[in-house]
Amino acid sequence: MYDHDSIRTALRAKPGAVEISPFDATTLVAKIEGKLFALLPLTAESPQLSLKVDPGYGDVLRATYPAIPPGYHLNKQHWITPPR
Repeated sequence: MYDHDSIRTALRAKPGAVEISPFDATTLVAKIEGKLFALLPLTAESPQLSLKVDPGYGDVLRATYPAIPPGYHLNKQHWITPPR
C-alpha cells in the first residue's frame, strides 16, 4: 500500500521533476521540463495518482491490465489512474 509521502518521494526522484500546485492547494502537480506528468490529490485518504501516458501506450496498458482505468476526470486518451 502506498501513501502520499511515498508517492511524492517517487515523483520527486524523477530527474528534473518539480512539484507545484497550480490548480489549488490540495492537488499536487508533478512536472518535468514544464510538462505535467502526474496529478496527486492530497486530501483523499487513499492516494489516487493519475499519470500522463502516450495515447497508444495507455491503450496497451488498459487492454493488458483491466484494473488500470482511464484517467479520473481527465482526458481519457492521455491519462491513466492506476488502482490504489
